Amino acid sequence: MTVGIRRDIRSDDGARDAYVQGVIRLKQEDTGLTTGDFRIPGFAGTPPQPLSTWDLFVLWHLVAMNTSTPPGADRNAAHVGPVFLPWHRWMLLLLEANLQRVLRDAGFGLPYWDWAADGDGSVDEQPQAPVWKRECMGGDGSAGSEPFVTTGPFAADSGFRVRVWSDEEGRVWAVDRPLRRRFRAGEGLGLPTTADVKAALELLPYDTEPWDRNSDGFRNRLEGWTRPTGLHNLVHVWARGDMEAATSPNDPVFYLNHCNVDRLWAAWQAEHPDAPYLPGDDAPGDLLRHRLSDPMVAFFTDTAATPADMLDVSSIYTYDRLTM
Repeated sequence: MTVGIRRDIRSDDGARDAYVQGVIRLKQEDTGLTTGDFRIPGFAGTPPQPLSTWDLFVLWHLVAMNTSTPPGADRNAAHVGPVFLPWHRWMLLLLEANLQRVLRDAGFGLPYWDWAADGDGSVDEQPQAPVWKRECMGGDGSAGSEPFVTTGPFAADSGFRVRVWSDEEGRVWAVDRPLRRRFRAGEGLGLPTTADVKAALELLPYDTEPWDRNSDGFRNRLEGWTRPTGLHNLVHVWARGDMEAATSPNDPVFYLNHCNVDRLWAAWQAEHPDAPYLPGDDAPGDLLRHRLSDPMVAFFTDTAATPADMLDVSSIYTYDRLTM
């Protein structure tokens, strides 16, 4: 088996170009399904929309976010709880496998965006970072009420269309529009910094009661509910637009963010090799989907992975660096 190497998109042009090409191919790959097959209503009369392989990953994320654990809780099957890191690691693995397939490159490694390195720069410099260049993710959205991306491979004139969108009230709609972004640098908000990351990497244990946004420990700090750093959450909020919705995987930047989050988890695992994933299998039933051997929420796969399956993936991929 080929072990892929995941590299920083800020400095590796080969990884950047391959990722862009792979995203475009997955976005163009018709599954034969439409939003009508999932009974998703059309926003403002939009007719049923064709769904690509890329769009199925968007729906998977939406389903996991809308699966409260337990029902009625703030914690869901992919966020606001211990499973946040293993569930997204699994999602990245499946996306990476599909990118390898359409690129015909078994050694392709999903790139990450070291946003803390950009966060060390001034707020004014951050929107000009390499990840936002025309040849990479493109830049900010246009001014006005519809901040459509105007530059790069996913710009409004590129043919890249958003097909599924979740509004602020959590309702899901079929749409047919360009990708949205609205950077918050103009409001003085900056990205997380290297110092923020180093402070998180020192935290033990992995997670603690009450196993949600109020928990101490590494997972909650990296996910970003612990103030004031934000980390993962802050990156979503900083980019805004489609990155703020439950359908945030519409924006290819989503995976660059989560690949960096996964890299930081790998760094924490390397620094604390004896620190276990928590909670274990003996935890109460209201932590279903978050315990070590619980099947995680699947969507288009026949077999669900568990957090335990995601603890050692060194035979599948590595990172070019873990140090900050």
